[in-house]
Amino acid sequence: MKALVCEMCGSNDIVKKDGLFVCQFCGVKYLPEEAKKLMADEMNISDKISNYYALAQNAYDAGNKQEAETYCNKIIEIDPEYYKAWFLKGSAAGWQSTLQKPRLSECVAAYNKAIDYAPEGVKEALLIRAESEITDLATAAVILRGKQFAKWPVEDEVNGLISDISYVLNNVTLFMTHSGITIPLPKLTAPIAKAINAYAVKAFEDVISPSYKENNGGHPDNYAWKKYVDRLGYCIDILEVANELCDENDADALLRYENLIHLRTEAINSHSWYYTATQHGLWWHKDQSLSSEAKQLHLNKIHEYEERIKCIRAAITQH
Repeated sequence: MKALVCEMCGSNDIVKKDGLFVCQFCGVKYLPEEAKKLMADEMNISDKISNYYALAQNAYDAGNKQEAETYCNKIIEIDPEYYKAWFLKGSAAGWQSTLQKPRLSECVAAYNKAIDYAPEGVKEALLIRAESEITDLATAAVILRGKQFAKWPVEDEVNGLISDISYVLNNVTLFMTHSGITIPLPKLTAPIAKAINAYAVKAFEDVISPSYKENNGGHPDNYAWKKYVDRLGYCIDILEVANELCDENDADALLRYENLIHLRTEAINSHSWYYTATQHGLWWHKDQSLSSEAKQLHLNKIHEYEERIKCIRAAITQH
């Protein structure tokens, strides 16, 4: 049977005494008929919450995260301590994130509420779910930026990626501080680093390399060459960020270092062309390329990568 809730103070400590129902907190007395109405109202509220939650879950499962969040908000208006609604609201908000409107902070705030209000018997399972969901949402945030970078490999997207990662890590820290749990850093950062590598490669293969090699009939001019070098630099930058995030002795790290070597080698070997017209047609000549100093800087980094690759391969072999 549902507990009666006092209309005056909200207490559910109501006892029957001398034929009346008396609130032990504020002293208000209710006739039996009034008590029945209170119970009926409370049951109606419980049914409404159950219905809203079922609608929210169905909407979420169908991919309509906005509708799910709306129903969760309706529940929270009725019962601000309904932990299931807070948790589902957090997931629904998080998965509506866009580059223009990231919502991981709202997700974390809602998860924290859910954990605060959850009964002790379910908190541990809820924390495990929250950790898994936050890890997935963190990776999804980087994937959003990665897709953007793969289409438009420009400096603004590199800065955006760095900002996104900072935003993600700050919110994960807030969650860990509030919940008291620790998410192992590699568990969080390894999938992020892997996603960064994938989109750096995609940008190079789909956009950067074709636009350079196909320019001017295979003889890139100075503008195309300069653009190529800049874009190679952006790919190198985000791969370096990935390595700063996660530099484990594993196959993913090995692949990143190999890709970095390839990109820097491309920069070293790149150049533009110019032509002179002769009676036999156009005679093509190499024009601009990196300075000796710039090439040496790339070679120095390549040497560092090669040493790191040796260490990774040795560690993999030992395991």
